[in-house]
Amino acid sequence: MDSPLLLVVDADPATRDMYDRLLLRCGFRVLLAASAVDAMAAAQRWTPDLITTDLGFDSGGDGCQMTQDLKADDRTKTIPIVAVTAWTDAAPMAQAWAAGCDAVLAKPCELATLLAVVQALLGESLRLTGSDALTVDSPAASTGRRPQMPSHVTFSPPQTPPLVRCPTCDDTLNYQRSVLSRVDPPEQWDFYRCRRCRERFEYRQRTFKLKFVGEADSRF
Repeated sequence: MDSPLLLVVDADPATRDMYDRLLLRCGFRVLLAASAVDAMAAAQRWTPDLITTDLGFDSGGDGCQMTQDLKADDRTKTIPIVAVTAWTDAAPMAQAWAAGCDAVLAKPCELATLLAVVQALLGESLRLTGSDALTVDSPAASTGRRPQMPSHVTFSPPQTPPLVRCPTCDDTLNYQRSVLSRVDPPEQWDFYRCRRCRERFEYRQRTFKLKFVGEADSRF
C-alpha cells in the first residue's frame, strides 16, 4: 500500500523545503504548493490524504478561503486540513476553525508535534517507515490505540477563545492554544501570552477567570 500523500502549502520556499525533506524522511509522499490557488488545483487532481497550509499568502488566495472551498467540494471535503500559521491572535485562529480546519498549529511548529497531529487525523491509515517515524511511535500506537495529543496542539475548541487584555499592561493578549479536560462534558482552558510583558496566562471558560501561569517562552 502506498504511503500517505501530504500536500504542504506555504508561500515561503525555505519552509516548503524543510517540510518536504523531513516528511519524505518519515516515509510520506509529499506535494508542494506555494499558493492557495495552486493548492486547490493540486488537491482536486491528486486528492491527498492530508493538507497542511499557512493562512496568509502574498498572492493567490488565502488559507481560510481555500479550506472553505475544499470542504465544499465533494471531491475534497473529507481531506483533513491542518493550519500551520504564525498568526496566533484569537481572530485568525477563530477564522481558521470557522473555515473548517481540522487542527490549528502555531509556528514555530516542531516536527514531532506535526507528526502527532497527522497520525491522529489519519488514524489507522498511517504507517510511517522512515527513521523519524520513531518520534511518534509510542506504546499506545503499537497496541492500536490512538496516541495522546500534545497539550499545545489546538483542535477546534467548542467555545471560541475570547479577546483578553493583559492585566499588567492592558495590551491584547496573543492566543496560543486551548486544552480540553477529559471529563464529560469537557472543560476548556485557553492559553495566552503577552508580547510586551512576556507573561503567559490561562483563561478558564467555565469561570471566566484569567490566571497568570508564568513567563513566556524566549522564542516568542
